[in-house]
Amino acid sequence: MATTPGQNIIDGVILSATLTEIYLVKGTLLRTKVDTIAFTNFHQTLNSFLTVQIISKGGSAGDAKLLINAKELRSGETYLAPELSGQGIKEGGTIQAFSSVELSINCTATGTEYSS
Repeated sequence: MATTPGQNIIDGVILSATLTEIYLVKGTLLRTKVDTIAFTNFHQTLNSFLTVQIISKGGSAGDAKLLINAKELRSGETYLAPELSGQGIKEGGTIQAFSSVELSINCTATGTEYSS
């Protein structure tokens, strides 16, 4: 098994106001482990609420998948999301997220990728 640590897995994705995939473990990988992930509310004046789920291949969104549920981020705040650090996601799994305020939160993340 090949291991590639410190990979930039999410590079400045801006969240929408509906649950959307922000990362997919592609078929060339066995799994990915999230090392660090940051969400920044870059809106000038409005606070936003962040929701994040990890969904396995073939799974569907739902309350049982919630890792961050309506976490308030103040204008200009960056949240390092310890709930996601260390999470392993198998091939085909996704990280999905949304913001209560359209186009106000961005996301960056690094991870360790495992391939055969």
